[in-house]
Amino acid sequence: MDTNVRVDRTMFLTTVLVILFVAIPIIGFNEQSGLFITQLYNKITTNFGFVYQWYTIGIFGFLVWLASSCLLYTSPSPRDRQKSRMPSSA
Repeated sequence: MDTNVRVDRTMFLTTVLVILFVAIPIIGFNEQSGLFITQLYNKITTNFGFVYQWYTIGIFGFLVWLASSCLLYTSPSPRDRQKSRMPSSA
């Protein structure tokens, strides 16, 4: 295992701050934040309707493709003469 892994501190701290910025109000003001999230969801689905649905289906399809393409890769066996078994389309 490589122990010399460097972490981008700026990206890490930004990510942690965004997560805390979103999570703390949800935890602290549970009922109000639940109502706000429900209203926001209703506005998005009402105003964008079919675009929102197709976007969701597209993202789901992309995630299925991504998961299946990663599962198709097999690492080479020590007895293999080929260096990689990565599909030619990848």
